[in-house]
Amino acid sequence: MTINDTWGFKSNDHNWKSVETLIQQLCDIASKGGNFLLNIGPTAEGEIPQPSIDRLQQVGEWMKVNGDAIYGSSASVFRRLPWGRCTTKRDGDATTLYLHVFDWPADGKLRLSGLLSEIGRVRILGQLTRNFWTFDRDGDSYVFNLPERPIDPACTVVVVDLAEPLAVAQPPEISAVDEKFVGSMQVAVGQKADTKVVYRYTLDGSEPVPTSAAAGQPFT
Repeated sequence: MTINDTWGFKSNDHNWKSVETLIQQLCDIASKGGNFLLNIGPTAEGEIPQPSIDRLQQVGEWMKVNGDAIYGSSASVFRRLPWGRCTTKRDGDATTLYLHVFDWPADGKLRLSGLLSEIGRVRILGQLTRNFWTFDRDGDSYVFNLPERPIDPACTVVVVDLAEPLAVAQPPEISAVDEKFVGSMQVAVGQKADTKVVYRYTLDGSEPVPTSAAAGQPFT
């Protein structure tokens, strides 16, 4: 990715990307397990343009506070988060989730759906005091009770330390020999052996209930 629009130096290219864009791109790529390659185009004299220096310094300041959420992290365990991204770190059975919040909730209540594990504590990187924030359950979501304003408007990182091994609800992976069929055929519904989720199905068009047949083995 370039800091402006061109890979090499171009004297009339002044369309510099904002620090917010660069930080959020870094978080987005880290959440997908990738590396952020940022192009810096020097002038003919071998000097780095001042706008590039300014943006790199500001990204560096953000990293001083939030580097734990990037360095040594792994990809997100959630498919989509409406307010930002997630990176993870695991140490044996201990897992820490780093929630990169781009769009801070106006009421300070951040919702996270699909996490099945019990939470130990919640904190925010960059806090001047080591506060731990409260949280509640609301259906299939955790609701974190956070301050009304973010630490950093570009991206504030909420750290969630789990109290037990990571377990996340994901949509099942359904596979069959064809998407359309006449008569009958076998369908497999994938689920991990260590998941807390049990997928259930019906064959009469009704909604599954807790007593419906459990997937796991291919069925006709």
